[in-house]
Amino acid sequence: MNLDEYEKLKEKLANLRQLISAGQVDESELLITMEGFDFSAMNPLIQQGFFHYMLGADKTKKYFAFVRFFNNNNAKVLTEILRNQHQAGKSISFLSYIQQEGNDLADGISEIRESKLRRGLMLGNR
Repeated sequence: MNLDEYEKLKEKLANLRQLISAGQVDESELLITMEGFDFSAMNPLIQQGFFHYMLGADKTKKYFAFVRFFNNNNAKVLTEILRNQHQAGKSISFLSYIQQEGNDLADGISEIRESKLRRGLMLGNR
């Protein structure tokens, strides 16, 4: 469910924070990528209408919030904001915001993974 990818992203954010703190970051390194996130495994369930039925409204909402945040289009937006915030001297706090938002969304995905889902939908450990 892409939690492993989120852990990798957290490591990248921590590395960026360190580089920025040390004053050793080039603007080209201010890049947030989410190309490793892959949501295609759920597409058949979503397209056939089973996904919402299996998860229920609350968990479906949490899943799609995660998908909306962790995609390539949002990564481009976040990269642009990060670069602007860096010029304003606020890039570390923005990276902290991204991580907090990611943590909140990942908690929702963890809840989905750990719950007993109706109709036996089996989701991987990560």
